[in-house]
Amino acid sequence: MIGDKRPYIAAVICIDYAVVGKWADERKINYTSYQELCQKPEVYDLVQKQIEESNKDLPEPARIHRLSTSTKSLTPTMKNSLEPANFGELLSRTDTRTL
Repeated sequence: MIGDKRPYIAAVICIDYAVVGKWADERKINYTSYQELCQKPEVYDLVQKQIEESNKDLPEPARIHRLSTSTKSLTPTMKNSLEPANFGELLSRTDTRTL
């Protein structure tokens, strides 16, 4: 399980390709795939702003404190190639932001 035995909440946030794709199209942000769209700095900023807004209504222990991107694909059952053993690597990536 992602975040198991860690002293903080872990969340996997997946963008809605249709909604964020439309948002990107309206802003003339070019992309050719879900993976490419996820890596756009503008999309990263959008997700960060949404998290910050959501955090305002949450108690401190329930807030998201770090955001990192991944192009790993998830199945509808949330099983993926982002294995729990590699989750620490994801959180230490250079594209991780502290919120």
